[in-house]
Amino acid sequence: MENDKQMNTITPNEAPAQEEAQSQTPDTKKKKGKKEKEQLTGWKRVLKEVREWVVSLVVAIIAVFIIKEFIFLPIRVDGSSMYPTLESKERLGVTVYDVKFKDTVALGDVIICNYPGRTNKDPIVHLITMETNFVKRVVGVPGDTVSRKNNVTYINGNPLDPAKENPFFSADILEVIETADENGNAAKAYRISVGGGERTVTDKQIHAYSVNYEYVLGEDEYFVVGDNRYNSHDSRTWNGPLVEKNITNDASGDVGPITKDMIVGHARFAFWPISSIRTVENDTEYVDPRDR
Repeated sequence: MENDKQMNTITPNEAPAQEEAQSQTPDTKKKKGKKEKEQLTGWKRVLKEVREWVVSLVVAIIAVFIIKEFIFLPIRVDGSSMYPTLESKERLGVTVYDVKFKDTVALGDVIICNYPGRTNKDPIVHLITMETNFVKRVVGVPGDTVSRKNNVTYINGNPLDPAKENPFFSADILEVIETADENGNAAKAYRISVGGGERTVTDKQIHAYSVNYEYVLGEDEYFVVGDNRYNSHDSRTWNGPLVEKNITNDASGDVGPITKDMIVGHARFAFWPISSIRTVENDTEYVDPRDR
């Protein structure tokens, strides 16, 4: 009898396991499997939505890039260098395709361009380095003669800024001297005639003078100037082909002629503010209002 009692006795440790086993009916197992399947399906749905959002965002970014790089670009005017043609804070519609795929840069066009060495950080996250855009008018095209005399710049003999005449500030280069700097690196010195006398200056000092020169634009070179001729940093900030450019990332840097790859697009119209909507016209005979 004792043996029978022992065989029929259930210990406390055995009871929960047995009750759990009894509770796992086929219906319970089915419901549990269905719940797990629904949870899995839910995660798949979330991942699918995330993937669709990512794909949509990537496609949108690519589309914007293609439009801006090859078709159309909105630009904001900053500064007064194109006044009175364009005013600061105005928004311009700029066509890009006709510069990328066609040879349509013509004398008198208003263009968006870059300068040598001039860059800035992107306006959103300030991590991407971008070339700085400038809006100017094309005043010299391949084959034109650009010259400077007594601080006045000429295109084919026609003065761009006659009121800047200053013979005492102007210098003629008499000789370019190959030399070395204080560290033994190759450098240049210039023997110049200025103010009725002669002197020798270093390649850094020469940028303090307005050097007289004459230069014929090459087959891929353009001379660009702001319509506000007496308040514009542009191709005139240059001392001619004999003086090495002083490239800096600020308004003191030399510009000189720009090449076709530095031209971003044509400014076609102003669309903001709405009260000032108008086209931006080509003008081959533009003259600063102060010189009329």
